[in-house]
Amino acid sequence: MCALGRYAPLDVAARQQPKEQLRIMIVYEDLLTCRVAERVFDQITARMASDCEIYLTLRSFVVLTIPALVEQAVSDAAAADLILLSVHGQGNWPPSVERWMELLVSERAAQHGGLAAVLVRPQAAASAARERCAALEQLAQLSGRDFFFAKDVDWVP
Repeated sequence: MCALGRYAPLDVAARQQPKEQLRIMIVYEDLLTCRVAERVFDQITARMASDCEIYLTLRSFVVLTIPALVEQAVSDAAAADLILLSVHGQGNWPPSVERWMELLVSERAAQHGGLAAVLVRPQAAASAARERCAALEQLAQLSGRDFFFAKDVDWVP
C-alpha cells in the first residue's frame, strides 16, 4: 500500500512566493554604540512579519580602518535597505569613516532605502549632536537615501 496518501499535497503556489527580505547594515563606533544598535535592531525585527528574511551586516569603525574591507563595506551598504549608524553624538569622524562615507556617496546610482541615525551622547552635548545628525542627514541625501532619526540616547559617563 502506498503511504503517500497520508501526506497533504505540497502547496506549490505558497512555495514559489518570495519571502519579504530586509537587508540591514549596522555601523557602530564602539561597544556602547554597538549595544544601543542591537536594541534598536531588536525593536525593528520585533515589528517585522514572522516570515521576513533579515540579512544583517555589522561593521565597526575599526573595520573601516582596514583598506581591504572598506570596499566590501561600501558594497554591503549599497545593497542594504537600511543603514543604521549608531554613533556618539559628538566628535570628528575618523578619516577611515569619512573615506567610507565618500565612497558610499560615489555609489549613489545603486542606492535605495534609508539611513537611520542613533546618537548616543552625554546629556550636555546637544549642540554637538545636532552637527553629527546634520552630517548624517547630508550623507543620506547625497547617497540617495531617506533619512531617519532613529534614537537619541542620553547617558551619564
